[in-house]
Amino acid sequence: MRNVHSVGCEAAVDTVVEDPSGTAVQVETVGRRRFRLNRVVPSGTPYLMGDVTWLDDEPAPDARTLAAVDEALRGYLRILGLSAVTLDHHDPLLGYRVADAMLLSTADRQAVLAHRSSALQTVFGLLLREIFLIRELRAVPVTGQLSAVRAN
Repeated sequence: MRNVHSVGCEAAVDTVVEDPSGTAVQVETVGRRRFRLNRVVPSGTPYLMGDVTWLDDEPAPDARTLAAVDEALRGYLRILGLSAVTLDHHDPLLGYRVADAMLLSTADRQAVLAHRSSALQTVFGLLLREIFLIRELRAVPVTGQLSAVRAN
């Protein structure tokens, strides 16, 4: 199947807003637990269903990693002329929150989700890459939209 990735995450509906005309609905979700898709299960429903294996959360990052990610994210946002964000170092989804604060392609976001090691380490590598591209090549990201890093 096209556009079905082997790793995904359970989504919890955060808000649902119907447009004034009543012809469209905007649904905002928050990712929760990661899973590996073992197979798509035929269901006869208008949405996909699958047999999944839930993936373990990553271990808490050490203080050096947290400081490096903080510094890199501040630098990244400063280069783009955006306000700094405050990270909750105790958030088990911290790596994904940092990715959410960045302008990343769908492929990069999927890489963060699918990476077997720490999402925070993966995001740190992406932060360094993006800072290099912006500083050295003046390649400003245009994909995606920045969102605030927020606690759930």
